Amino acid sequence: MYVGAPSAGLWRSNNGGTSWAPVNDTFAVVGVSGVAINYLDTSIMYIATGDGDAGDTYTVGIMKSTNSGKSWHYTAFKPSVQSGYLIRKIVMHPTNPDIMWAATNGGILKTTDGWATYTVASGIGGTFDIELKPDDANTVYASTYTAVYKSTDGGATFTALTLPTAPTNGFLRIAIAVTPAAPNNVYAVCGRGDAAPNYAGFGGFYKSTDGGTTFFEVYNETSANHNVLGWSTSFSDLGGQSWYDVEITVNPGNANEIFIGGVNIAKSTNGGTSWTCNAYWMTGYGYQYCHADHHAFAWLPGSTSTLFNGNDGGIFKTVNNGTAWSD
Repeated sequence: MYVGAPSAGLWRSNNGGTSWAPVNDTFAVVGVSGVAINYLDTSIMYIATGDGDAGDTYTVGIMKSTNSGKSWHYTAFKPSVQSGYLIRKIVMHPTNPDIMWAATNGGILKTTDGWATYTVASGIGGTFDIELKPDDANTVYASTYTAVYKSTDGGATFTALTLPTAPTNGFLRIAIAVTPAAPNNVYAVCGRGDAAPNYAGFGGFYKSTDGGTTFFEVYNETSANHNVLGWSTSFSDLGGQSWYDVEITVNPGNANEIFIGGVNIAKSTNGGTSWTCNAYWMTGYGYQYCHADHHAFAWLPGSTSTLFNGNDGGIFKTVNNGTAWSD
């Protein structure tokens, strides 16, 4: 297993996450915000340098290793650190590992040759999240801070999708998810762009069941006790940190089981109609503990019960769909 840290480089575990060691301490910048591994030859891997969430370190590009991280070289995307680029995610084509997409604050980049060259998508600007349709990698979904987009030509061009009943001042940041359990579903959790006291709190949970053609708001931001991105276990407070920490994942075997990460972890077992606090940022309050500020979820390949979570305190793991978490 590999994990990137925003201020501590790339780390590897050879025992399922029980212990970790740094892969390389000689990168030009200390942050790593994305990792992609060639599934046909796992000695080939790519990293997105820099701190994609907080921007505390900017990227020096996408780097490549052909020897499991022992040495690295720059690819065609090699901006100077002074240019202010951020890379937030890399995704790899499911049947051709030379094809990848990167979500950056300069738009969506695509390569078809392992980052020897790349192109920039049209119709979309700075991007926060990106997902491939599970049964059709030619369909690409992406989110900016304020909207969700879709491409049907492999990520060359994008068009904006409509999220109804947006907050008064729009969205601050949007994370998206898909699941092979329901390939036509697209999920979006939104941070709220309204001024204080609602600033950066929950801005709505949306779902599409027709590949993004239409969305409906499943869980709204205006009802009491709906602020799943705040600090309260009852979702009863105002505001949040969605400018910094908002993430979503859906069980690959169950389209109704959804996890949202903000300050805490919220979970739904009914497709987003209702939510409970699944893990809390402090101990001793009757909830499972996970350190605050959640930035990443990853399901163990082939599993529908083991889920990893990356947060400001490190890596946490559940083997029973969130019933228990451990670090």
